[in-house]
Amino acid sequence: CKAVCLGDLFGIDVMERHLKIFIRGDENSPIMMGQLQGCCIPHETRWEISWAPRGDPGKKSVGGYLLQYNTCLQITLTKAEGYQKPWSKIIDENVHALARDAAPTVEQLSQQAIREPSPDRTNWTPEQHAKENKGKADNCFKKHDWRDAAVYYTRAIQHTPTDDKLYSNRSACYIKLKKFEKALDDANKCISLNQSWPKAYFRQGQALRGLRRWEDAITAFAEGRFRDPRNADWAKEIEKTEDERDGWDERLKEQRKLRHEADVMTELNEATLVVERDVAAAASEQARRQGMTAQEARQLAMKSAEQAKKHVREMVDQRRKAASMVEDDREADEPP
Repeated sequence: CKAVCLGDLFGIDVMERHLKIFIRGDENSPIMMGQLQGCCIPHETRWEISWAPRGDPGKKSVGGYLLQYNTCLQITLTKAEGYQKPWSKIIDENVHALARDAAPTVEQLSQQAIREPSPDRTNWTPEQHAKENKGKADNCFKKHDWRDAAVYYTRAIQHTPTDDKLYSNRSACYIKLKKFEKALDDANKCISLNQSWPKAYFRQGQALRGLRRWEDAITAFAEGRFRDPRNADWAKEIEKTEDERDGWDERLKEQRKLRHEADVMTELNEATLVVERDVAAAASEQARRQGMTAQEARQLAMKSAEQAKKHVREMVDQRRKAASMVEDDREADEPP
């Protein structure tokens, strides 16, 4: 049995009001983490492997109850001055932090606990509630935290459901998250509340472009340009949409071409195998009737099979050229 240092197995972060226990090498998944009931003296913390009763008393013996024990990690905290009285519980565990893929450091947890007291919202109007949530959403958006920003904008909308700016902002969040259907719904709602606001059509165009509804997106940007003709960005958005449309059409065309070629090759291989087999059998039968030797029969069969394979490939090439001409004609018939 190899002796291992306790510090190589476990790690403990202790601050005055917070504690984090983890296994070395897996610091992002703590065993225990939370806020202490009072303040401690971090540098006086002690820890050791100890024994603790397993639970209820075990079997009865002559001397009384025979307890069963398990090994445990025992941590001793020294209470700070002013916190010597008994604590109702030692620690309030942060179960949400334990469930995360990457738990915060104990310093971050301590900083999160120190925040400004919440204002008295008793007599707040819906507009005040909306303004508070919009401020939180704006801060999240600046940090590129699109999901939380969308949540706060949603809360603001619940207080002021006719504020078109809030729908526009939430639409921007959904666009960043590539949830284009929701982004389009918010953009449409924004337009229904304020048809004269150019930015509403900008959001609509972005959402439609994300959904690859190219012509609708171009129309939306054109509507915005009509209401804001001095803004040169509309032309850029229309050009960007057209470029993405052309690139998408080109990719679809290439995919159709590749699928067609794959189908042709499959058909060619299957047809070639069938023809080679049938031609080889016919050549062998012809050789037998003409009294040829086995070697002569094999040479005749191989020659016949090669000729048949060449004929099949010529037929496939003709079909491929015909299909290509049909594709070109289809593109020519499309409106400009």
